[in-house]
Amino acid sequence: MGLFKPTSGEKKDADSGMSLLKGLLVLAIIGIIAYLVVNHYAG
Repeated sequence: MGLFKPTSGEKKDADSGMSLLKGLLVLAIIGIIAYLVVNHYAG
């Protein structure tokens, strides 16, 4: 466990990276849903 003892700075970077990934994932899901809805009504 001694090796895995991140400083607050490293932990903060990891958290910001995770939140960024979550944001991109949400945007991707919204984009896919919007694309499907548009195709459904356009078709």
